[in-house]
Amino acid sequence: GNLFHSNQLSPSKPNKAVMRVFRCVCDDVTFAELKVLAEAKKIRTIQNLQQERPFGRSCGLCLPYVRRMLQDGSTEFDGQLPPTE
Repeated sequence: GNLFHSNQLSPSKPNKAVMRVFRCVCDDVTFAELKVLAEAKKIRTIQNLQQERPFGRSCGLCLPYVRRMLQDGSTEFDGQLPPTE
């Protein structure tokens, strides 16, 4: 059968491109920058990282990504991660 249904994103349709997520838009800081800071200061939590460099204070959509970055070092993501708390 067809792996893609009409209501799903298809890689063959460029207008349905997956959004690349790599920064906190509200505070204009990349996850790579935050990773460098976290590693330099041995920071493991979002709260401690926010004390060093403000981010995630407005819409909060970056927080699941920063949490993942702190866990596994990822700094770029394709598509949306579900909110976690």
